[in-house]
Amino acid sequence: MRLPAEGSTVRFALDEACSLAALVVEGPGEPAHFELRDLSGRLRLRSRHEDPALAGVRRTTPQRLRIPGGAPAWAYLPPGRVRATAVLLASDAPCGFCAQAQAICAAGLAVIAAPAGALPDAYRAALAQHPGLDPQRFGVVAEGRDAWSALPLLWDTRALAAVFTSVPSAPDSAVSARTHPGTGPAVLLLAGADAPTGPDVLPEGLAHAALELRVFPEERGPVRDWRSAAQSARLALELDWLVRYLAQ
Repeated sequence: MRLPAEGSTVRFALDEACSLAALVVEGPGEPAHFELRDLSGRLRLRSRHEDPALAGVRRTTPQRLRIPGGAPAWAYLPPGRVRATAVLLASDAPCGFCAQAQAICAAGLAVIAAPAGALPDAYRAALAQHPGLDPQRFGVVAEGRDAWSALPLLWDTRALAAVFTSVPSAPDSAVSARTHPGTGPAVLLLAGADAPTGPDVLPEGLAHAALELRVFPEERGPVRDWRSAAQSARLALELDWLVRYLAQ
């Protein structure tokens, strides 16, 4: 059976007669959906699903970035922008559909999505492959432990702003050693009610950063388990904050 477009991931199951395949298809440019196909590949049924956070949002087809080691990395580029400010997005599944990246791009900011450890290479590849990106204006968005592994990027790229979500209670010592006390970007820290919050959870290097803290008291657990309504509210807040610092 022919696979979907590059970057898509497929999970499937066959019926007992091996005559029909049920597939879950997802890619950077399309949200997860269900398909029923016969073994010639002919489509019998396709579900429809739209993330409520993307209601009315024009989606962008991401561009694959070629980086050393072959790690998956994608660039979401806002249409019609001659000079675009980018957000480096640490993602544990950059080949999947990312409502966060789509919403940020629709707001006029480019998005570079890659695993946290591959973001430096993805950043350099994006600048080389897409000269319309502004090398002086960058932001970083990361969640959980990815926030700590992405933290050095704030200085390596001279980022202006960073959004961290569900930050663990303490960073790795190697990360703390690479920060520079008294310098750094503006930081927005988003947290559920049961997450550690406040300046004490950040490395010493961010002690003097412009820190804003927002807590969602009705939500608990990792961000990926939040209700759709809460995710939409968090994404709207994140977007407003990023645009305020990066798109001026």
